[in-house]
Formats: sequence, C-alpha cells, structure tokens
Amino acid sequence: MTIQEAYEIFYGKTKIKISKEMIEKNYTDEIIKKDYRKLTLKYHPDIHNGEENYNEIMKQINLAKEILLSSCKPPKNNDNTPPKSVSQIINTSDNDLTEILPAFIKLAQYAYKLREYKIKTRLYKNTEYYYQEVKKCSSPLEIYKSIQEFDAINRQAKLELYTIKGLYNTLKQMIESKTHTPEYMVNALKNIAGDYYDSLDNPLLRLEVEDWEKKESESSERKYKDQLSYIKNIKNILSRILKNSTVLNNLICQTTLNRNATMTISTTNTENSLVSRFENFQKYRQLRRYYTERMTDWSDAVSKYLQEITDLKDRQINETYITKLDNDLRKIISEKDMPLLVDEQILSQTNDKEYRKSVKQYNINNSQLDKDYKELIKKIKKEIINIKNFILTNERKEPRFDIQNNDIDLVNLLTSCQKKAIALYYKIFICYYVNMNNSMIPDSIENIYSEMNSLIDNDKEDPKAIEYFYNVLTKKYNELNFKGFEYTSKTEKQTIKTIAYDIRELVSFMEDNNVKIPENIISLIERINELNLIEIYKLHESILDIIYPKVKNK
Repeated sequence: MTIQEAYEIFYGKTKIKISKEMIEKNYTDEIIKKDYRKLTLKYHPDIHNGEENYNEIMKQINLAKEILLSSCKPPKNNDNTPPKSVSQIINTSDNDLTEILPAFIKLAQYAYKLREYKIKTRLYKNTEYYYQEVKKCSSPLEIYKSIQEFDAINRQAKLELYTIKGLYNTLKQMIESKTHTPEYMVNALKNIAGDYYDSLDNPLLRLEVEDWEKKESESSERKYKDQLSYIKNIKNILSRILKNSTVLNNLICQTTLNRNATMTISTTNTENSLVSRFENFQKYRQLRRYYTERMTDWSDAVSKYLQEITDLKDRQINETYITKLDNDLRKIISEKDMPLLVDEQILSQTNDKEYRKSVKQYNINNSQLDKDYKELIKKIKKEIINIKNFILTNERKEPRFDIQNNDIDLVNLLTSCQKKAIALYYKIFICYYVNMNNSMIPDSIENIYSEMNSLIDNDKEDPKAIEYFYNVLTKKYNELNFKGFEYTSKTEKQTIKTIAYDIRELVSFMEDNNVKIPENIISLIERINELNLIEIYKLHESILDIIYPKVKNK
C-alpha cells in the first residue's frame, strides 16, 4: 500500500499528490492515532456484528495507520508540546498559556489567512462573472443593474475583509499587552475564522491556502483589479455601447436602403403601368427619407449623450438617466438586434470590402432611381396633357375616350377632379348655409352635383364631364369667395351639428303627429352621427319633403 492510498483511506479521495514530506510536515502521531480512533468507531466489526466485509475494511485501516505513522513527525518526550489544533488550546490551563502562545499566534494567523482566502476567492469568482456579464450586456439598463448588483457584493466582501483584519489586529494587541485569557483567545479565533472555525485542523485546506498564496495570490489580485476597473467605469461602457449603436444603426439603415433600391429597380422595370411605377418610386423615396433622417438624427443624439456622459458626475448617472437612454436606444435598435451592439465581429463589417461594395452599389442605384423618377414625372405629365387635350376636342355625345394598356391608370389621376368637385360642393353649401342663412343650395349647383354622382353610380365616369363639373363648381365657389364668404372646418362641423339638431326636432314632430317615416329614412337617422355634410343635408331635405310636400311644391 502506498502513502497516497493510505492517506485516502483515512481522509478520502484527493487530487493532491501525497508524499512522505507532506505527511511529516502536517501530521503528528497524535493526530494519526486520533483519526484512527474515529475510523475504528465507525468501521470496527464488533459494531457491525462481525460482518466479514468490515473485517477487510478494518485490515486496510490498520495497514494505512502503520504507513502513516511511519511517515509522520516523531513525538516529543516532554508533555508541553505546542498545540497545533483548536481543541488543545481550549483545554489549556492559565498556567500553560505562555507556552502555547507562539503556536496559537500561528494558528490565529492561519485562521486569518484562511478566511481572507475564502472571501477573496468568492469575490474574484463574482468579479469574473460580472465582468463577463457586463461585457455581454447590450442594454444600458441591464449594464447598470449588473454593475449595481456587483457593487453590493464587492462592498460586502470589502467589509468582511476589513472586519477580520480588525479582529486579528485586536487579538495581537491583547496578547502583546498580556490581557488575554484562554476563553478570550478561543472566542477571538472563532470570530476570525467564522464559518471555517471547525475546518482549522483540516490539513488539505491548509495545503490549499498555502498553494494559493504561493502561486495564485498576486496574479488573482492583478486580474481582479483590472476587471474591477472595467466594471466600475460605467461611463466608458455606456460610451462604447452608444458608439456601437451609431455604427449598427448605420449598418441596418444602409443595408435596408440598398435592398430596397435594388428591389425598386427590379420592380419598376417590369411594370407597364406608369401610375404603378410612380407609386413604387414614391414608396422608395419615402423609405429613403425615413432611413436617411434616422441615421442623421441618431448620430446627433449619440453626440449629445456622449457629451452629457463626459460632463456628468458618477452619482448623476442614476437609474432614471439610464432608463431614458435605454428607451431612446430601443427606439432605434430592435430587441433582436440588441446583442449585435457587443458583437465586434458583426460591427466590423462596416470596414469590410463587401460592405463598402454594398454602399457603392447603393449610391449607383439611388442615382439611377432619381434619374428614372424625373423621367417618369415628365412622361406622366405629357400623357395627362394628351388625354385632356383629346377630351376637350371631342363632343360629349361621342363614345368615351378609349385608353389602352399602360395608359389606362392615368385616368385615375383625373378622378382627383371628382374629389375636388365634391369638396367644392361642401364648401359652397356651407357658404350658403352660414353666410346667407339659407340651407338650400341653388338648383343650378345641386343639379351639377347630382348629375356627376349619377354618372359615377352607373359606372359611366366621363373624364370630360368630371372636368366640366369641376370647372363650373370652381367658378361658383370663386364667386362666393369674391363676396367674402368663408369656409372653415369649424363652420363645417357647426353646420353638421345644427342640421342634425333640426332633423331630431323634425322627427319628434313627425312622431307626435303620427306621420309615417319610411324605412330608408329611419336607417339614416339611426346612424346620423356617421353622415357627412352632404348626406345629412340630403336627409334633412327628404324629411322636409315628407312633412311639407305642398309647401315645397309651391
């Protein structure tokens, strides 16, 4: 049986290489015998009714004991051996206190080192975790909360280190002033060791502490300070995220613009309809305006934030400020793109050959689209003029102008005349109603509106007729406008409100006099709040026709 095997039988499996020198340095025969008695109480066959497997176990324990005793320190002849364990100090009398002081001071020093090692090890692990965590965080709010969490852990560890150092120094002062007692010494040792008081006699733990002090202490301290410096410097972290957000935003916008420019060129080249091509161009130009402004606006916002962060004191960078920054950032960068803010490889694409090639291609495409757009506008204007000229040179009785293929959508541009005509009719009605105190529009004007609607309802929209309706209504409105009559959205709303009130009064009158109300009138009354100005006017006229037919005829 080797020393390694003997040691593992007594103290369990270990990765540490056990040698004779290590046993001699850390164990005495008293310790080996004491630990042997513990194993005996646990594995002796008599305790287990003579079971055969325990006989084998006990043989292995006995053999291990002999090997360990042959390797440990030989016992001293005197009875005043300096204590190496806490139990020996507890049982020391006042008379023997002076003799054990050197050994006790060493034990207290070890307790202090053990506690310091445990605190620092835990602190360094947390520092490593939060260092990586903060580096991975892309949201300012996540960064701030991670730093706050770490700060609490760091302060607690520093407080513990400060406390045990004070306890250790106080104990040394008491020993130097000779005001100590065995009870005080044991209590002081308990306070210094804390949760590890019962582990002070553990030789493996002692080796662990010594090995850490020898090999890792200084390097771990340096690494901790570097990581602490990074975590604490929230200004630099936020500045880096903001700068990256500008790069990422430009990358997203530029990629989107290039993709849409390419798609618009492809789509417009396959379109026969001039109006459809015009609509494609309008969509692209609107998109281009949005993303161009987005790049400029966010770049300006980042410059402002970077200056603010530089000027603010650390305590002023609080959760309120960080939340505002976080909200502004999320308006630009979507949740799925947030992780890219800390992905330097993705952001480095802005300097890559492919990206520069993409920007160059976009500039070419964009210039081509602007040129094509100008040409399209010229062509549309020319075609509309040709259509209008043809309409004006033909009599209304002739067949409708036949628009072929890609010109057919151009007629839709003329429907704007229809919309304008309706809007003018609204205005004329209000001018009569408000300024002339007359809710009746002259028949000459109303007939124009009715005739136009009749054509539209029967799907016989005639561009020439619409042009005619629009011109007549424009002339009538200009006459009213010349007289100083005004049209505003306010007067329109007031007019609708007044006519609706009159309708409700008329309906009440009809109900009181048992006048039958047609179903179509009832349905309109039920949704009176949804009617526009002309519809509510028509409803008012219909009700008057029912109540006063003779008067109306006169």
